[in-house]
Amino acid sequence: MEFLPGNIYQKILTFMDEVTGTEPDFRKQVLLAFDRLFGFHQSNFWLSDENENFIDPVMLNIDKYVMDDYLENHYHFDVLIPQKMIHRIHKQRVISNLELFPPQGYEKSEFYNNFMKKYGFYYDVGLVLYNENKIIGLIDFVRSKKDHPFSSFELMSMEMISRFLTQKILQSPLRPYESAKNNINDRFQELTLKEREVLNLVQKGFTNVDLANELFISVNTVKKHLQSIYKKLDVSNRTSLCYKINTK
Repeated sequence: MEFLPGNIYQKILTFMDEVTGTEPDFRKQVLLAFDRLFGFHQSNFWLSDENENFIDPVMLNIDKYVMDDYLENHYHFDVLIPQKMIHRIHKQRVISNLELFPPQGYEKSEFYNNFMKKYGFYYDVGLVLYNENKIIGLIDFVRSKKDHPFSSFELMSMEMISRFLTQKILQSPLRPYESAKNNINDRFQELTLKEREVLNLVQKGFTNVDLANELFISVNTVKKHLQSIYKKLDVSNRTSLCYKINTK
């Protein structure tokens, strides 16, 4: 068993002192602390809804269009989504993509070639926030292939911090999915009656043509309603809309 060097252990203690759990932008503060203390420059912090779908990501040094592309086209190919790593989470809260997928196979995978490689990502580690057999959040860290892999000391540090952050979230007035739920409920009230009709049919899998036929409006009008819904609910595509509305 490896022991953490004193300087890394001190970083963990500093992290715990600085991340109080009281900031309104708590998740962003967590990512910034990881960046400053450990050099984890690119990351995102997901909440988990009642069905353990990852929702409402907060990102650090990752562009929004990258996340939109991920949610729209690549989410289900990711080896670090809960359904694909649940068997490990009971004992291990920090999981590397290369633990689940050997490098030779990973580099041939659709997910790597169509998403990770496209945006310069290679190494990927998920830090799971987990309590009483339920995933309540995930922090995801990525690095390029030219960077060094995540070291065993870094993974051990994340493992210790994962339990600390889980307790911080559990001690907060609202659970993560409840916070997201309240947020989406407030925004939902801004939708017009017609927009709610469109949203209901989108959730049922209707295409734009199906929507136009069902509501007796043109496809262009459907698109205008969708753009208005996206703007009001702060999403940019159907996939992220459906993930977000699931918390309502």
